[in-house]
Amino acid sequence: MVRNAIRDKDVVVPAGAQVGVDIDRDRELYTVSDNEIVVIGKAQQVVP
Repeated sequence: MVRNAIRDKDVVVPAGAQVGVDIDRDRELYTVSDNEIVVIGKAQQVVP
């Protein structure tokens, strides 16, 4: 599930992964804007 996120090219989102659901967790792993948009950089793999 991906919500309120910008993904660069070659970003891998495995089945069952969530981005934009738990903003506090996302802040620990990714860049999150002041408006709570999650930004995932080029070729990163989303942590399930």
